[in-house]
Amino acid sequence: EYVYEDADGQTEVMPLWTPPTPPQDDSDIYLDSVMCLMYEAAPIPEAKLPPVYVRKERKRHKTDPSGRKKKQRHGEAVVPPRSLFDRATPGLLKIRREGKEQKKNILLKQQAPFAKPLPTFAKPTAEPGQDNPEWLISEDWALLQAVKQLLELPLNLTIVSPAHTPNWDLVSDVVNSCSRIYRSSKQCRNRYENVIIPREEGK
Repeated sequence: EYVYEDADGQTEVMPLWTPPTPPQDDSDIYLDSVMCLMYEAAPIPEAKLPPVYVRKERKRHKTDPSGRKKKQRHGEAVVPPRSLFDRATPGLLKIRREGKEQKKNILLKQQAPFAKPLPTFAKPTAEPGQDNPEWLISEDWALLQAVKQLLELPLNLTIVSPAHTPNWDLVSDVVNSCSRIYRSSKQCRNRYENVIIPREEGK
């Protein structure tokens, strides 16, 4: 015990818990009195044990699209769900195909404003000079092939699908692979719209 005496003469006793030390001899048996408070030596009798908990399974009711529960009457035949591997009949496939074609036609009609060819009154071509040298025939050919073959776009750049737009950076890279000077994506676009399209259309 730790005993403390203050100035008024009052003593304060505080118990100390020390770690167990190695036994000095056979009669020195260490017993922690606190350990006796934790567990009882005798097991609890069966009568005092709580009842075994069994989790109940929740009943699942089939619901129709309206949200009302479907009652299963006794004796009714249960209809199994349709297999994922059932093959569609030719008639059903035809109906699906016609529906897809109708959707495609509607989309093309809606995209008609996008599908107009570029106007012929485009910007006048820049005069060739020291900063803008004349295009070689190989550069024009690379430009035309990049748009038609690589990008798979029509000559007049008609946009059939809103996502299928010209990638002028890619066209510029293709042209620069066979060019003696650098042609930017803007220069490639101007050259194609103002020179290549009229030339190919015979204007």
